[in-house]
Amino acid sequence: MEVYLTNVPRHLTDRTLEKELRPHMNALGILEWACSSKTKNNKGRVTFLNTAEAKRFLKRHGKQSLPDDGATSKSTPRGGKPSNQQATANLFLMNTPVWVAPSNRPPDPFMIKSLAYRLEDKYRQRKQQDAPSADDPIVFQVSHLACGHNSFQRDKTLMFNEQCRFSQRGPAKFGKRMLILKFEQGAKVEIPHSSIVEMIHTSAPSTFTLLLSEPPRFYQTKSDLEEQMERLGLIDESKRPQGKSSTRSLGLSNSKEHTKCAGTCLIYQLGIFGPDFDHKMISLKKKEIISIAHSQVTLPMMPIFHGVDYHVQWAKFYNGLVKAGTAKALPFDILFQLQSLVFNNFLHPRSAYTMLLSLEKSFQSAKLEGRPKPVSEQAFKILHGTGQDGISYPCHNTDPSELDPNEIFKYLLSIEKRLQSETNMEFRDVLLEPGITDHHAWVFKATVTPARVTLHGPDLEPLNRILRKYPNQTDYFMRVTFADEDGSDLFFSGKVSYDKIFERYKSILGKGLEVAGRIYGFLGFSHSSLRSHSAWFSAPLVDDWNKLQLYGNIIKSIGDFNKIQVPAKCAARIGQAFSETPSFISISEADIKRYYILNVKSMEGETERVFSDGVGTISREALELIWPRLPRGSLISTCLQIHWGGVKGMLSLDTRLQGRAVCIRKESMEKFPSEDWENLETCDVASRPLKLVLNRQLIKILEDLGTSRKWFLRLQKMEHDRLRAVTADAYNTGTFLHLQGIGTSFFLSTFIKSLDKYDIDYRQDKFLRAVVESKTSRGPYV
Repeated sequence: MEVYLTNVPRHLTDRTLEKELRPHMNALGILEWACSSKTKNNKGRVTFLNTAEAKRFLKRHGKQSLPDDGATSKSTPRGGKPSNQQATANLFLMNTPVWVAPSNRPPDPFMIKSLAYRLEDKYRQRKQQDAPSADDPIVFQVSHLACGHNSFQRDKTLMFNEQCRFSQRGPAKFGKRMLILKFEQGAKVEIPHSSIVEMIHTSAPSTFTLLLSEPPRFYQTKSDLEEQMERLGLIDESKRPQGKSSTRSLGLSNSKEHTKCAGTCLIYQLGIFGPDFDHKMISLKKKEIISIAHSQVTLPMMPIFHGVDYHVQWAKFYNGLVKAGTAKALPFDILFQLQSLVFNNFLHPRSAYTMLLSLEKSFQSAKLEGRPKPVSEQAFKILHGTGQDGISYPCHNTDPSELDPNEIFKYLLSIEKRLQSETNMEFRDVLLEPGITDHHAWVFKATVTPARVTLHGPDLEPLNRILRKYPNQTDYFMRVTFADEDGSDLFFSGKVSYDKIFERYKSILGKGLEVAGRIYGFLGFSHSSLRSHSAWFSAPLVDDWNKLQLYGNIIKSIGDFNKIQVPAKCAARIGQAFSETPSFISISEADIKRYYILNVKSMEGETERVFSDGVGTISREALELIWPRLPRGSLISTCLQIHWGGVKGMLSLDTRLQGRAVCIRKESMEKFPSEDWENLETCDVASRPLKLVLNRQLIKILEDLGTSRKWFLRLQKMEHDRLRAVTADAYNTGTFLHLQGIGTSFFLSTFIKSLDKYDIDYRQDKFLRAVVESKTSRGPYV
């Protein structure tokens, strides 16, 4: 709708007229309008997007006719200036009366469209401003932090059982990837969003109950008081790690009680206070970074009692495990799985103890009736899953019966029955076929993190010399990995001190791990396991000859290391026995003879050069006995990488040798004396050609030999063109991934080519696109 203005001050332009009218429009709540003025005849027009707003403006500022005094007068024509006797003005611009009346012509349609667009644009901008950005943190104020576990009451209401409390205030900042808590005395807690299973918001009292899948990361930073005292020089800096602004700790630094339960109680409750709470909650829900539920979580009115106290129940449960293991009421693999359910925070020790009693009765009755064991470790491993088959988290909508230990035991029996079905038995037969079990062994695993220890397995691991020496006692060996809470490596940081974490790792290496009555102590590591931050542990065992084997006995059986004085070198030599050796051959059964030969040397002046360092020879007849024993998929090879007693190196085919013979160059291949010559173990074979990589050293040598730089640039351009062609189509991408050996175990290259056949672009998937981009951007040989 359009409104007509008369007697507008002459000097007002469109812009200044809008400026004068805006206060009157804002007073009426009118947002979208436009105006124009005609400076020559003192007239103007105002266009409104909504007719209701135009009528509201006319009602307030429209001209009003004076009462009729009986005199006859002619009406003033439209556009003429009315006299005071005809009408009075209700709008004043710059102290000038302006008469307002409805226009007798329709508004400009383009002006109406422009106003509508401006309104939509303002609404869009306002919505973007109101919507929280993914990078903008949302900060709540925390009054305390409590740690414990959830349980269900008889009326099926969820209750938080507090184990310990940290009564300090500070901000809780929900960032892009994690929740960060900072407290008054310098304690800092980092909780990744990926570890938050659910956050339950309770109104009275105002709390956030966080259900975590892994422990948070704890730090101790400088408090405000410490920083001020440091500026004044009142703090001894020698007590703080040099150049480190914070220290990674095992728990909240000012709470010894929390350090004891930091890795076992993964339910955290935050007391929330402060203004603008509702607006922050709405913004947090809109972000959708974590799962948020609004539900009532009951708090016990009395202090924690022995029935739910974690430490009391853990002592009771572990004593039951030890007694069951000593009395051989349950096999060790079942005891291991029970303890893993507690260590991995799937069950409270009280529930696990109830399951322990049920399992003892079930195994005892099966033994008396001559039936096979009612539950296997494979059924327990399914309970560790995160899907529908696994144990549920104690969330607000969880059925309490799903966490009842008796119901879990019944469910465990049903899983075992399902595993014993014909289909699953066929899968198990494939898994345990000789081609796999001859080169692998079932091994228990553990992961040591800053806050806890988790147990896993048993999983298939490639055999090494130690596992091959004790084939019937592999459950006494454990592969232990040292990692961060999420399983990733603990990366070095110049600003964070990890001294307390390394002290914990050192304590584990020295004291070992207690699992169901056994103490697994440090045994050794190979170079590959050292790179993956893992080591081998072992428990005291009795071998097939009824001899007790401790750590010292096992190491002495490998060889004599007394003459090696350097600790790192000694550890490396011991590590030879822990290197993966998928295949082996018995020397006595194959009747292979061992000979010693000299190195091939050459003297150039006073310099001696060795041309056979670490490379021995093998006859064709002996090599033909080894070929059938190589892992499946290995091609016939004439070069073998071997470990044999204290010997380490390569064996190459020498067709001149007669019979079954192996020739060792003692000077360069024997690393330590050993009497364990029974098995010749193969680490790897030269079954495929390796690519030659031009690194800086090789390029420098070629340049010194006179190679033109244009040759290197031409090779570089050819490689760049090839990399660009990789992403041109799916076939090239799949071929490239296959040649680089990426995803070969799960046929990634074939999968990408199959997607293209169905007109599906793999680049639309973030993960597949990231895999290809990471390889092509870094180059094929990185």
